[in-house]
Formats: sequence, structure tokens, C-alpha cells
Amino acid sequence: MSNESCFNALEAFAKAFSKYLRVNGRRTYEIASITGQESVKVSIRALYRVHDPSYGFSRVYDVIMKLFECDLTKSLSSLGINLKIIGNEVYMIIKLNKLKELVFMSEDEVKKKVTSIIKLSDESHAL
Repeated sequence: MSNESCFNALEAFAKAFSKYLRVNGRRTYEIASITGQESVKVSIRALYRVHDPSYGFSRVYDVIMKLFECDLTKSLSSLGINLKIIGNEVYMIIKLNKLKELVFMSEDEVKKKVTSIIKLSDESHAL
């Protein structure tokens, strides 16, 4: 497993996720808060349109599988983004308070926050 490919997957996810939030985040947050939800479950299919293949992954599904392979999903959960495989589908489960925090960040801030977990992951593996 290459550290570079792990970081590329994380960057690809960060870019797609931040674009998703810019387009759909506020509406998702508002609907979930009105209905009293504590978290939202979003299929990774929602990232298909905003996925950028220039990071070396032709499909967003490949990005997500690389995140699992690189054991970065635990680090993502520290940001409140939990990737779960349910049946044959992959979902992002996001606590509403974390979604609110992420929605009101700029796209660049979200990307920085998500990609910063690679450092945390490296430190935890060194212990």
C-alpha cells in the first residue's frame, strides 16, 4: 500500500466531499435539522457528479475502497464523517452538528481539514 496513493485517495475524497457540501450541504442540514435528525446518511453516489478523476481514481467507489484499504476511515470519523458499508452500498454517516460545522466552512477549509487527517493517521501508526 503506497502512502502516495492513500493521500491521493484522501485528496480526491476531500475535493468531492467539499464540492458536495457546497452544492447540497446547507439544504441537507436544514432538512435534517427541521425533522429532528441527529445524523444524516448520504450514499457515496452523491459524490459521483463531483468526483475528479485527475487524482488517479476513475470512480469515486475506488477512492472509498482505497480509504478503507489505507485504514483512513477511522481518522475520517474523528471529523464526524463515518464511512459504512451497508449491504452493497457505501454511505457517509455524518452527525448533524459536524455537518453544520462543515457546511459553513469554505470549500478550501473543508479540503484542508479532511486532508490533515493523513498526518494524524501517520502519527497513530507510529505509536
